[in-house]
Amino acid sequence: MALNFPNNPSVNDTYVYNESSWIWDGESWVSVNTGYSGVSAKSIIANTAPVSANSGDLWWDSENGSLKVYYNDEDSSQWVDTNQGTMGISGYSGISGYSGLSTKTTYKNLLINGNFDFWQRGTTQTVTGYGSDDRWHNYFNLLSVTHSAQGFSYNQEEVPGGPSYYSRTVVSNITNTTSCYCIKRQNLEYLQRFNSRPLTLSFWAKADSPKNISIACTRFFGTGGSTWDRFFVQKINVTSVWTKYTVSFTTGNLFGYTITSDNYISFEFWYSAGTDYSDVTGDLGQQTGTFDIARVQLEDGLVATDFEQRHVGEEYTLCLRYYEKSYGTCFNTAISYNAAYLQFSPIAFKVMKRTSGYSFSIDALTQYGLTGTLGTIASSRQTPWGFSPTYNLSGGSLGHGCLVIFQWSVDGEI
Repeated sequence: MALNFPNNPSVNDTYVYNESSWIWDGESWVSVNTGYSGVSAKSIIANTAPVSANSGDLWWDSENGSLKVYYNDEDSSQWVDTNQGTMGISGYSGISGYSGLSTKTTYKNLLINGNFDFWQRGTTQTVTGYGSDDRWHNYFNLLSVTHSAQGFSYNQEEVPGGPSYYSRTVVSNITNTTSCYCIKRQNLEYLQRFNSRPLTLSFWAKADSPKNISIACTRFFGTGGSTWDRFFVQKINVTSVWTKYTVSFTTGNLFGYTITSDNYISFEFWYSAGTDYSDVTGDLGQQTGTFDIARVQLEDGLVATDFEQRHVGEEYTLCLRYYEKSYGTCFNTAISYNAAYLQFSPIAFKVMKRTSGYSFSIDALTQYGLTGTLGTIASSRQTPWGFSPTYNLSGGSLGHGCLVIFQWSVDGEI
């Protein structure tokens, strides 16, 4: 039952209900209880200090959230804060959540897979082009070359930082001393980033016997742009012992060049060169033998710093922008949108690709429930986020679906 206080009360008027009493203090009805020593004590809730009070009265300051008691120390009377106790021990904060991979968008090392941790296409390559270590273009002509992944021993101390792998290139059987070459290079997007830019290339290297390695750069200005050019940086004497080498240089000015969208700059290790390339290699000459490199870093400035050891998950993600594969069997569905074609459901990528103009391959394809006979790939719908191939189909039936099982790879390298 709600309390029914009298209207228009006077100061010190009382109201009693069920053995409880309230008194009007001129501002509000306050509860009256029996205080210590028989003195009547009041409990008051207000946002300002009560005008009249007796020793022992309690006042809850509703504005500041504090409890006070009216205290008489024989010399004076005043409202004083009550002791509300000490703060308890802080509770357990719980386990921190997983922070995920870094969202860092710029890195010190401008190269990807400079530590040679990823070899998605294979660990051995004997043909020119991309075929083994991710992001590295192994480019050769008129000689025999084998590129391969080599492992460091767990307890080696020659190359610091505990790398797992290094790149080995074996050159043999030179068939033309004029036009032959063997180059290991990495092509980087957006040539405009390298306009008169001071850079330092650092790496560890050794050979089967004392040899030379030439460092050069090639600038491709894009289809329909200015003619590509190449400039020599430095020739380095390499021994049979792992040694760190550094080369500092400044890229050329881009003023006056015509640059289109598919441009790039290439940073190159030359292991062998015919006489046609003497000017861009510092007279490197034809060489055969074994060349090993590890922990390659390209960074801003003219001073080499320690190798940037990115998390393997981050490095793998950077590689996926250019090449990705299914790593095992992929299960998908397909449907005949007419009797002559079978359309695969979209295949999604883990990482957005550099371009929608990538090449792809479908391997080990089998199908279940297919009506008709499957032919070759007729076309493909491609975006940077995925693709959907269409196969020729003979004897198909409109609207019939099937299960397809296959492996796939996508190559969007420069």
